[in-house]
Formats: sequence, structure tokens, C-alpha cells
Amino acid sequence: MTTKVTVKGHLARDPAKKTINGKEYIEAVVLSNEGYFNKEKEWVNTSRNDFSILFNAPYAEKNGIASMKKGDAVQAEGFLNVKTSEKDGVTYVNMSLRSPRMVLASKPEAAAEAVDTKKAPAAPAPSADFDDEIPF
Repeated sequence: MTTKVTVKGHLARDPAKKTINGKEYIEAVVLSNEGYFNKEKEWVNTSRNDFSILFNAPYAEKNGIASMKKGDAVQAEGFLNVKTSEKDGVTYVNMSLRSPRMVLASKPEAAAEAVDTKKAPAAPAPSADFDDEIPF
């Protein structure tokens, strides 16, 4: 079973190049805080999730991911992979995204482009004799 997720958060550091098995990747670490506002309207953190996301280097460079900076608000989408491991009686959970896409959160038009790589043709402009009167 695959689950598509959206992660919104901030980059923990500048994306960095990594080489794994001779192939180049760009790693981005997204921090996402969960919490609530208390009665005094102060934010209370309940948990912090760290998502380490690997992108194919050419894709990351083409789509501007490689040039993003620490602290940038981002939105990443992909299919969730969850792996657990245990060491010395402690269970660790590793969450990663497969087939990820990521855009700056402050650019909603970029998010639409990243999700839909084929743009639909623009709708034709209404003709000059357009009548906006409702017939009833």
C-alpha cells in the first residue's frame, strides 16, 4: 500500500550533494512542527518531525531545489515509506518520501507547476459580444 503525503515545513539546512552507489543526489531535510495554541494564544510544540528527502541531482538542479536555502518554507509531496529498526531496546522510525517533488511554500504557482507537469491550454477569452445578463 502506498500513501501520498504532503509535508510542509522549513529546510533544516541548505540542500547538499550526496553520492550513493556512484549516483548523485541532493538531500533536503525538512523540519515540520506539530502543536497547538494554548489559552494565552502561545504556540506549544507537541512534536517535531524530520524528513530527509533525496532528489535525483539533475531534477533538483533543474527545479531549483539545489539552490534553496536553510529556513526556506517548503512543501514536499511524495509517497510515504516508513521503516522501523530497533537498537538497544529503542525503536527508531525512519520516514522518507519516494518520488518526491518540492517547491517553496511562498510560490503557490510553482506548486501547481510541480504537481502537473503538463499544462492545460489556456481558455479562450470571452468574445466582445458576451452577454452577462442571466435569462431568468
